[in-house]
Amino acid sequence: MNNYYQQSYQPYYQQQQAAQQQTIQTGTLLSVRNENEARMYPVGPGYSVIFKDENKPYIYTKTMGFNQFDTPVFERYKLIKEETDEKTLPAMDANKYALKNDLADLVNKVMDLQEEILALKGDNRKRPEGDGRIGEC
Repeated sequence: MNNYYQQSYQPYYQQQQAAQQQTIQTGTLLSVRNENEARMYPVGPGYSVIFKDENKPYIYTKTMGFNQFDTPVFERYKLIKEETDEKTLPAMDANKYALKNDLADLVNKVMDLQEEILALKGDNRKRPEGDGRIGEC
């Protein structure tokens, strides 16, 4: 009985694994004259096709499941063109950004703090000749 169970269960288990590994394949973008042409376009099992309407701002997708008796799924998306130019871009707020001079001041302050820490530790290391400061940018 155990051998019979293994033989009858094994093909079903393999079929289940194969079904889990299947993924819908998407084709290329096709140009159509209208929505009806996209709806009538034949799509094979396991495939999805994307259509661009030549006369209206729409994209259509038609997806067929893996069973040849499934009903295809048809979706319609409206395209909206976005205009971008200098007038629509947000103005840059210069107060949010550091200038090179601001950064140079910070670097110099950090170097001063490092010297103070070394002095407190008793380390007599000093900056090299020219004092290592960053000048105005």
